Amino acid sequence: MRLPTASRTACSAALLIALAAGCGGDGSSSPEPGIAAAAARDLVVRSERVAELAPVNECAAAHAADELDAAAEHAVAEGQVDPVLRRELLARTQGLVDELNCARPPPPPPPPTTDEDDDGNGKDKKGKHKGKEDEE
Repeated sequence: MRLPTASRTACSAALLIALAAGCGGDGSSSPEPGIAAAAARDLVVRSERVAELAPVNECAAAHAADELDAAAEHAVAEGQVDPVLRRELLARTQGLVDELNCARPPPPPPPPTTDEDDDGNGKDKKGKHKGKEDEE
């Protein structure tokens, strides 16, 4: 079953983001690689949402993972993620997208057929009763 794996992956993505948000920017001369605080908070909230949804609603979790991945890509594009962390962050968010899948619903049943040969009296225009086979 994939759901527990997806939840662990979501948690590991959240942990990576949280740790990266806590690093760097403390005024030291050699800051650790990090993620801008606002972007990190957003990504953590999104990854926690995926982890919450994965065990109960895989479709909702899959959509949330797509949104998390898009947010991570946006943060990277905006330069809010240190280059050292970019590859791992994107790999983890893409991993969630790959793990969580929303099965397509079955197609709707075909519409009821109308018998164009129906004359309204239970027989077709050839005089045969509808639905009865020839007994010859």
